[in-house]
Amino acid sequence: MGEPQFPIFNRDCVFGYCKVVYPQLRLSVKPGDVESIFADIGLNAALQDGGWGAAQLRRYASYLLKLRDLYKVPVLAVVPDIFLNAPKNTALAREFLKVVSNNRPRWGGVRFLIVLHVLGGHVSEYADVIAEYRVSGLDVGVAIPSKVSDVREPAIACKENPRACAERVIWTVNSIGLPNIHVHLLGVRKQTLRSLLAWGYVPSSVDTDAYRLVSSNELRRSCLGDGRYMIDPNRCSPETWLKEWLKGVL
Repeated sequence: MGEPQFPIFNRDCVFGYCKVVYPQLRLSVKPGDVESIFADIGLNAALQDGGWGAAQLRRYASYLLKLRDLYKVPVLAVVPDIFLNAPKNTALAREFLKVVSNNRPRWGGVRFLIVLHVLGGHVSEYADVIAEYRVSGLDVGVAIPSKVSDVREPAIACKENPRACAERVIWTVNSIGLPNIHVHLLGVRKQTLRSLLAWGYVPSSVDTDAYRLVSSNELRRSCLGDGRYMIDPNRCSPETWLKEWLKGVL
């Protein structure tokens, strides 16, 4: 199996695509081995209703610049978001825009991802926010929650309903109506990704931690030996885990 045709960001930096969760700066590989970095605030932070003040937004913006300058690679950055609440989520995206637009010339190499929480019923509001980022001269894309999908209500767990989550991704892409925009799938599950690719939809990028779970009996025998749930990094390389996870997908 060769490398996938789209970036799969992961915490072990396999294929050079590194995932970090704010405020993490240290990576598991040397700077020269990094192709690109995906920076997230994490689901727990997104669940904190109203937990972002102006000072916190400025610290996060400074963190993104530090991350880009430290590793000298492109950065995909999640715009601070609020789960399952479109009005508060778009309002927070606008507050963050005020922070980053003050230093617009400094943002080369950073692409901001607006997370589309509860897009259903709020398409025009999200389209307006995307347009405001573009008018400000910033590189902007969108991120679709793909671990727990809340682009429509009710939210559903993609582990339990992978096909329904894949259908929601397609619905989201069609609803937002921006064919050339970068679309990132947040925390995508294997079965959801498999369905999307089988239907002919290829995302711009994805991130996942699911490959770190034991994904086959063969991997359990060769990488564990003691029946533990998580794969032991001392026995098999992270690349082995991710390639096993991708079997039947690519």
